[in-house]
Amino acid sequence: MSCGLVDSDVRWHDDRFAVLWIDMPSTAHLAYKMDRNASAHVVEACVFAVASNARYVTLKRVASGGPAEIGYFIVDKRAYVPDGRKQDGVQGPLAKPAFDALQQRLALPVPRDVMPERMCRPA
Repeated sequence: MSCGLVDSDVRWHDDRFAVLWIDMPSTAHLAYKMDRNASAHVVEACVFAVASNARYVTLKRVASGGPAEIGYFIVDKRAYVPDGRKQDGVQGPLAKPAFDALQQRLALPVPRDVMPERMCRPA
C-alpha cells in the first residue's frame, strides 16, 4: 500500500545511464534505462558524484549499512550488460588511490557532485 506521495528526481543522465532517486535523495543510484518504464540498478545507493565520456561512467558513492566510506566506481559502457548476473564492465568499489591510478591510465572523467555528499549521510 502506498500513500501516493512519491518523490523522485533524476540528478544526472547520459544516454541510457542515469543517477536517480525515489522517495529520498539517500537512495540515489546509477541506473541503466532499458525502456521508458524499466531500469536496472548498476551501482546501489548513495551516489553523489558522477561523470562520463564516450567510453566510461565514473562515480563516487557513500556505502550504507557500515562505516560511511566513499567508494569509486568505473562503468565501461561497452562492456556493461544489464542481465542480472555478475555485472561485467563495472569495477568497484575502489579506494581513491586505486581510482586515481586508473583515472590517469585510462583518462577517466572526474566525478562531479550532482548532490551534496551530506544527503547520503545519516541525520
